[in-house]
Amino acid sequence: MIATLLLLPLWTATACEATTAAMPGAAQQDAARELPARRGTWACGFPEEAEKNAIDEGTAVVRVYVELDGSPRQAMVLQDSGHGFGSAAAECAMTKRYVPMKDRYGSPIPGWTPPITVRYVKKPQPLTAR
Repeated sequence: MIATLLLLPLWTATACEATTAAMPGAAQQDAARELPARRGTWACGFPEEAEKNAIDEGTAVVRVYVELDGSPRQAMVLQDSGHGFGSAAAECAMTKRYVPMKDRYGSPIPGWTPPITVRYVKKPQPLTAR
């Protein structure tokens, strides 16, 4: 079964978009560390537990600790709709590359991404003739 993993901004429910967005009320000093908003789609496997339970969609919110070179060190699940979506989103996030954070002087620094909302939606399987 192939699944499409969609990233959604925290402030909208528009499908097929990926955004890393700052949480409301973030301190000004943290603003220099945050990734700019990005939109896109990740292709990752659908959680096996959801597949077994006939769950067609789910959502998780993760943050990723990014090293100076843009590689992920750790993923933290902030919200999880259950059925394996949180762990699948964290595992998928660890396979990606990121733009490293920058300090106020423009130098790369390690740090956490803003929350990333990950929405899984199972693609319907094409009907096959018998």
